[in-house]
Amino acid sequence: NFSTADAMGRLTLNMLMIFAEFEREMIGERTRDKIAASRRKGKWTGGPVPLGYDVVEKKLVVNDLEAVLVRELFSLYEQHRSAMAVARLLNKAGRTTKRHRANNGNIHAGKAWSKDAVLRVLRNPVYAGMMPCGDELHDGEHEALIDRDRFLRVRATLDARTGTKQDRGRNPDYLLRGILRCARCDGAMTPASTRKGGKEHRYYRCVTRDKKGRKAGGSRPLSAGAIEACVVELIREAAAGGALAADVER
Repeated sequence: NFSTADAMGRLTLNMLMIFAEFEREMIGERTRDKIAASRRKGKWTGGPVPLGYDVVEKKLVVNDLEAVLVRELFSLYEQHRSAMAVARLLNKAGRTTKRHRANNGNIHAGKAWSKDAVLRVLRNPVYAGMMPCGDELHDGEHEALIDRDRFLRVRATLDARTGTKQDRGRNPDYLLRGILRCARCDGAMTPASTRKGGKEHRYYRCVTRDKKGRKAGGSRPLSAGAIEACVVELIREAAAGGALAADVER
């Protein structure tokens, strides 16, 4: 027993806290090193189970029914070269994402496919029989669902399309970037632009509509110049009346 009322007691407490923090960090480092070593050997170390697999005795085992859906997803992307088109076709056919069993035993039903869900499958190296460890890829113990050459070909296509889209869409001249929200779904409105006849047309588009399609309820693209002018005019009217300054001060 020690008292923190004097200097010696506070010194003892601080030393105990330092050693406790040191032990906690050492446990964390050993745990991370063990997980990394297991992944380098191709072992499954936990996390959300990928579509097409089940976990049996801490190993990934092929789920034949879901494996058909994974192969169909890759085939559709090679045909259409669009993750949004693949999601739309899967939803039209009544396909859903993987059902998950929670720790309490409850089963969460599969959800409708979105663009992000399709991209997560297409970019997951587990389907090619590989196990990721940081930036490295190692041969996994599990059975591959997709030929490795096919997976690398699809990933190269995705990287090429992503690079082109980023180069074309960068534009800092949007006043409402990160502020504008969709009135229908409350999703973010992201900046975008196109060129036609040598002239650039700026607009804001609904993220929900981009990811889930037109039927998801998102609004149509809005002209950036029109909506920005409207917001600026509303701010000018609010500032001119003097009430805005009073509200800010209050």
